[in-house]
Amino acid sequence: MDDKNLKIDVDITNSDDKDGASSSHSESSHSSNHHHHHNHSSKHRHHHSSRRKRKNKDKKNETKLVLILCASLFVVFLVAFISIESTKLHFSNNNVNSNEPTVQLLTVEEVNAEGVLVKNAVNKYVLTDLLSSYNSAVLPSDFSNEEGRLDMQVPVSLKLAVKNGISAFYKIELSTNSNFENATVSYIEASDTIFDFKHLCTNTQYYYRVTAYTEKGVDVETGDFKTADTPRILSIDGLTNVRDIGNWRTDSGKRIKQGLLIRGTEMDAAVESGYHLTNKGLDDMINVFGIKTDMDLRSQTATCMDALGSRVEHRYYNMVMYDAIFTEAGKEKIRMVFSDLANPDNYPVYLHCTYGCDRTGTVCYLLEALLGVSMGDCLKDYGLSNLNIQNIKMVENGLNSFEGDTLKEKTEAYLLSCGVSEYQIESIRKIFLGD
Repeated sequence: MDDKNLKIDVDITNSDDKDGASSSHSESSHSSNHHHHHNHSSKHRHHHSSRRKRKNKDKKNETKLVLILCASLFVVFLVAFISIESTKLHFSNNNVNSNEPTVQLLTVEEVNAEGVLVKNAVNKYVLTDLLSSYNSAVLPSDFSNEEGRLDMQVPVSLKLAVKNGISAFYKIELSTNSNFENATVSYIEASDTIFDFKHLCTNTQYYYRVTAYTEKGVDVETGDFKTADTPRILSIDGLTNVRDIGNWRTDSGKRIKQGLLIRGTEMDAAVESGYHLTNKGLDDMINVFGIKTDMDLRSQTATCMDALGSRVEHRYYNMVMYDAIFTEAGKEKIRMVFSDLANPDNYPVYLHCTYGCDRTGTVCYLLEALLGVSMGDCLKDYGLSNLNIQNIKMVENGLNSFEGDTLKEKTEAYLLSCGVSEYQIESIRKIFLGD
């Protein structure tokens, strides 16, 4: 009985154990499934978290880049600002573009305010009617006196000084109008100094402005002057007897324009070793006067050179002089020369022979006469190069055989007989006298 009960108990126990095991297995299975789902959810949450972290990290990196970029730009602007302020500070004393006066430091004194020519020479050889009293051929370079050679241009000068002799950086402007449009600008560094305005036109109103930059501040002085009403003598380094044919008055009341035709000696020392254009003279010819055509009245020889370089057109004419221009061969030479003078594209021109007296004097006499310059002034211009005016009288006598009431009309008739056209004659007058 007890054994049965024991067996039953055991069975019941075993049954309970089985049920418990089954239940335990079921629970374990459920728990496992639940754990798997939990793990999947955790992984999903971890994936989203990682993405959020990466995004946050990317945003942080972007923020860092923006901050670095901003910092870099700030540094650049800061450096630029410091540089600009430093430049402003520097140029408060030395800036060549600032014309604002800050203190009164500068004094400017004009020296030889008319300039242009040695005054003794002008009075003696140009502004008087004594040319006929000279019978020998003399070049102006042979004349000298206490004021210098006749053919030397005297510049207008400015005597510049600042207080206490402190060093200054000068900006000097020169213009033919008071608003300084198209002004030429020069710079010099000195304390007290003299500055020369060279190659000025004659009978011309000029305006100047001087700005002095010093450690004490900036000061500006302005002024004006008018050059003498004389022929325009030019000083070209290495040459002599050089001048502009401009400023002579014509019968119409107009003046021949300056800066178009410069006359003078040879430049290559082909005949005269003393007539040799220097580098400084070359710079003036090209960059100051802007010569485009070298009208060389000589015959071309092996010793002749293109002294002005390949940028300038060099033409030879094998020109004749004085009464030889009335021969048929001479007329053809004149036709060639005046055909080129009628072409506005050739200007500015440098016209010359060897000495700038005979062949050059003959051509310039005809040109000035054609433009309406009086006979007396034509002789004066010729006399600046050769005081023996009897030679040029031969041209005057030859022209008297042509029709016309004036020297101008007779010269025009002569040029027409040479083959120079009316159109070319009008072109020449327009070039030298036109607005």
